[in-house]
Amino acid sequence: MGEQGKVLLRVFISADGLSADLGLWSNDIETAYLYKHVTANARDVVLVVDHSKFSAPSLFQICGWEKVSRVVTDTAPDAAWVSFFEERGITLVLPGAPECDTPGDSSTQKP
Repeated sequence: MGEQGKVLLRVFISADGLSADLGLWSNDIETAYLYKHVTANARDVVLVVDHSKFSAPSLFQICGWEKVSRVVTDTAPDAAWVSFFEERGITLVLPGAPECDTPGDSSTQKP
């Protein structure tokens, strides 16, 4: 199988900013380019961000929300973000939450 045919099973990425309307964003073009290709070739994308990234779009778009199955963050986002994730079947994982192995599980994991 050539380089173009590779599919990644699960990838973990971060972002510099998040927008409910426009997805994941990066501050630099190289990271956005790399993550855009990684997420395009992944079956499961886990987003790892701290609370300061919510509703803070950055300069370069990485991707939309359609590939993200989980968001791992340090503090629960506001109710609008929680609803946003639930509506899309994206699992929210917070510190102290039990481990969850089901991609796309729509339940919010809380401590």
